[in-house]
Amino acid sequence: MGRSIAGVEATKRPVAWDRAPAPRWLVLMSIAARDRERQAAEVALLGRLRERKGALSQLLAKNSGHWGYEDPVCRFYHAATARERLRGVALPVRPPLADLP
Repeated sequence: MGRSIAGVEATKRPVAWDRAPAPRWLVLMSIAARDRERQAAEVALLGRLRERKGALSQLLAKNSGHWGYEDPVCRFYHAATARERLRGVALPVRPPLADLP
């Protein structure tokens, strides 16, 4: 019998630690399936990156220098009028990267 608190009998409900653990083979199969799904997603992502390598390399070269990245970011941080310039630099980068995942 369960404990009685103020005349109300407590019933024992099963909780997670009362259940038997999943068999080891089932756990290993689910881990393997998750790994296969992740590997397939990684291969697909790398394939899309390879397809767009030329365009992404050009964007990286264009936006890596002082005037392409550092200066607009500093001006944006200091609330200068170059915010529109930063937006013009950032907008072309977004579409090629948006559909990668």
